[in-house]
Amino acid sequence: MTDFIRLGIPQRLILAATATALLYSTAGCGEDSDPLDSAQPPAPEIGGISIMHVARVEVDETGEDVDEGVMTLDLSVVDAGGTPVSDPAEVAVRVWETPETTGERGLVFEWQGAAAVAASPELRLFAAPKAQDDKDRGKVEKRRPKLHVALVLDRSGSLNADEEGSMESSALAVLDQLSSNDKVSVINFSTNYTVDASFRGSQSQAIRDAIISPSVTSGWTRMYDAVVSGISGADGESRGKDDQGAVVVITDGEDNRSDATVGDAIASAQGADTPVFVVGLADASDPSDLNSGELTRLADETGGRFLRTVSADFLSPIMLSVVGGLAEQLEVEYTSPNVGVPREVEVEVSARGTTRTATRKVKD
Repeated sequence: MTDFIRLGIPQRLILAATATALLYSTAGCGEDSDPLDSAQPPAPEIGGISIMHVARVEVDETGEDVDEGVMTLDLSVVDAGGTPVSDPAEVAVRVWETPETTGERGLVFEWQGAAAVAASPELRLFAAPKAQDDKDRGKVEKRRPKLHVALVLDRSGSLNADEEGSMESSALAVLDQLSSNDKVSVINFSTNYTVDASFRGSQSQAIRDAIISPSVTSGWTRMYDAVVSGISGADGESRGKDDQGAVVVITDGEDNRSDATVGDAIASAQGADTPVFVVGLADASDPSDLNSGELTRLADETGGRFLRTVSADFLSPIMLSVVGGLAEQLEVEYTSPNVGVPREVEVEVSARGTTRTATRKVKD
């Protein structure tokens, strides 16, 4: 469940959403306020913005160096039904910056439906090109950045056969949403973890084999070590300068075997500019077993999203929404008055009746 906008500073944002009755986002909720603790929990729209990439534009169209503080920001926007929103006319966007030097929050970009309405005419929003081959016309369409997606799948003994089957089918389903130009890796984990396929083309049979025939099964939960491995791979040598990395984790419990901590995983993701999306399969009778607090932190602090369900039947809609948002993008370009100053960037996106916000620290 996701959608992006591009801010123009190394990092990316994703607005993720889904409207399945038993999906819940725990962003901003501690264990004590777990919505699944209620006998009849609400079914809110699941959405939010995740930062995929924020980058400074360093050259103009002629290749000459520029020093005007122009920034770009990629966003993925998904509506309440899990459908990506890629038409600029359908969204309203506002961007604020708060420099550390003054602490004063200031609006730097505003877009309402079809026009920039903030101070500078240089501000504009436009649909980023999609990375798909148009075979009917025998030519390649304009491209969005290539994706490097690591699928990190829980194979611990706490999953039953039906849950594992649903996880595999949902992972297979998302492959068809990606372009043949995108790369996917598969990391399976239990007591140990294995990289069963390392960044092959999304349509590669090796990727499908790694999903349905894992090298590890049963055992404990070595999740954070597997996540760090996925981040490292997504930021590896095969990832180009303009490519986007992302890690998507499916798990039903808390880590009990890793050497790495959640803090280590967050630091690794932040350093690699790679958001982590966590899909949690909660036990309806004991929701706290999912360790939602840590998983929410892992997603929120890396620019991803934490989404969960109490039924394996909903894994496919969640995964399709997450990866669909990664595959569709919008791009914001604006001139920052704070280039060279550490600052917080805050983005608000409204689309199809849903409004979500996200923030990201920017160093320069």
